[in-house]
Amino acid sequence: MVFVLPSHNQGEIEIIFYTSYLIIDLIRVNKNMLSLIW
Repeated sequence: MVFVLPSHNQGEIEIIFYTSYLIIDLIRVNKNMLSLIW
């Protein structure tokens, strides 16, 4: 599904998606490190 957004919101939406993706990636890496430690 593709959402057509107003141009002034596009940058904010992309930043939100990017930061949330980075946070999820960090959590995944931390879980991998924890599983290696334990």
